[in-house]
Amino acid sequence: MRVTYNWLKEFVDFEMSPAELAEKLTMAGLEVASLEDWGGRFAGIIVGEIVEELPHPKAERLRIYGVDLGDGTVEVVSSAPNLRPGLKVPYAGPGTRLPDGTEVQRARIRGVWSEGMLCSEVELGLASEAEGVMELPEDSEPGAPFAGVAGLDDVVFELELTPNRPDCMGVLGVAREVAALTGGEVRLPDTSIVEEGEPASGSAEVVVEDPEGCPRYSARVVRGVRVGRSPLWMRARLIMAGLRPISDVVDVTNYVLLELGHPLHAFDLGKLSGGKVVVRRARKEEILETLDGVERELDGEVLVIADAEKPVAIAGVMGGANSEVSSETESLLLESAYFDPVVVRRGAKKLGISTEASRRFERGMDVEATVVALDRTAKLVSELTGGKVAPGILDVRCAPPRRVRISFRPDRARRLLGVEVSDEEMARILRSLRFVVREGEGSMEVEVPSFRVDVYREVDLVEEVARIHGYDNIPENRQGIVPFEVPRRPERLLASRTREILTGLGMQEVVTPSMVHPEFGSVRVINAPYEGASAMRTHLVPCLLEVVSENLRRRVEEVRIFEIGRVFPGGDVEEVHVGGMLAGRRRRWDEAREFDFYD
Repeated sequence: MRVTYNWLKEFVDFEMSPAELAEKLTMAGLEVASLEDWGGRFAGIIVGEIVEELPHPKAERLRIYGVDLGDGTVEVVSSAPNLRPGLKVPYAGPGTRLPDGTEVQRARIRGVWSEGMLCSEVELGLASEAEGVMELPEDSEPGAPFAGVAGLDDVVFELELTPNRPDCMGVLGVAREVAALTGGEVRLPDTSIVEEGEPASGSAEVVVEDPEGCPRYSARVVRGVRVGRSPLWMRARLIMAGLRPISDVVDVTNYVLLELGHPLHAFDLGKLSGGKVVVRRARKEEILETLDGVERELDGEVLVIADAEKPVAIAGVMGGANSEVSSETESLLLESAYFDPVVVRRGAKKLGISTEASRRFERGMDVEATVVALDRTAKLVSELTGGKVAPGILDVRCAPPRRVRISFRPDRARRLLGVEVSDEEMARILRSLRFVVREGEGSMEVEVPSFRVDVYREVDLVEEVARIHGYDNIPENRQGIVPFEVPRRPERLLASRTREILTGLGMQEVVTPSMVHPEFGSVRVINAPYEGASAMRTHLVPCLLEVVSENLRRRVEEVRIFEIGRVFPGGDVEEVHVGGMLAGRRRRWDEAREFDFYD
């Protein structure tokens, strides 16, 4: 998860430097693996304004441009097709290093000196291809640092999140943590929209046929959009987060995913047969070409979004090419749903796909956040494309709201933590994390916010208190602990003793896969990695022979191996066997000979 320093500051006020904030987050359980100073990548690159255009005396394709840098004008030779007087562009003077390490030089081009270069997005490391020099906003001041104008003067935090914290897979979630650590207040993004025209229900219909796979599906309709390029500030944030800008509509869905942590998708409403959205299981041998251009064969394990005739997306994973937003798109259906984590994980694994959306749904999203994320997306799409948001939300809910209430005992928390934290401080910490706390005599009733899917026990609340109070504020306890023995099961004692005897005889233990070729197994495996490992082994011999063969191929002269492993004779029977093999030449101080039966 990548989040930027300035983006966090839009949600919560704090005075810490990036390094101090990284330390604070790491100590609170959100490990910051690295900090990236994006502003430093563009040091020396400034805004230039084209004020003059002249033909090159010796080359028809080249032009000479006068570039105003704020404190003077220089001449630059370029063949870029989009340059014109009045355009604001990134300028790198002689001695400036580009992000890839290239140093710009003063150069003589066909007899004319060029004082530096005008940069494209490719040269700035912001895109893989470009049709000309990068164009900056018209209100950019000549001589201003490029990174500040482009919104790239920022520091990126690379977070290593544990799987149980999907709430922090968005800027808002991290901002909540920062607010709790600093005592600040979180500012929520603007989701106010103006609805116009015919109701959404007149253009689209949502049907959920699999309520277990999709407990909630919310959608909005936006008409009259003009799909184009997203603004520079949005493209910059997507690039720093590791995503590729595509178009304003798609970029908005990705932007809100990063901002709120909730995945969204935009369908071209005109491509949905009957204007219908059906959430169902795929039918056997249905085919869908996904947005990555791959045709995928589906089956009943995969949850899909379909229209009246065909699947148009793999739910929670990736959209389909047959409903993709393009420059011809006029009307949109925006999707914001909650899909079951197990269903999404199973479908993504079966199809071999992992996306920003699937990684979030697999960990568990906030079922109450669908409408908020949807409204935020509709607002930004309307502002950037000129579209009109249709009145009404198509919101199909198949499960009641999630309510988790926990009885919390401060005395028990103090015993577990080994540190004195007052009841009032514990209540304050929990409230700062958006828990609802009702204080009673000796205990508190705590209601867990819907976005904290990882909290459902009293000890989880104790951990929250410890995180925000500060692990470094908990004193180290060096008191000795009386050791005690756990009795071992007889079969494990037998395996351990067998292992000791065989290794004492000079044999080496090996561990081989339990999944083998069907020729050597009786129980077939669903979703096997490949045909050669699609059955569970019935005995150890084939696996040991393979190890021996590999060692002999590598010219190992003496092979002494054994394995203690599980085999599956059939049905639900599972046994532990021991097997060993000797191969090659037995080497002793006085002789070397082939192993035989008596060895």
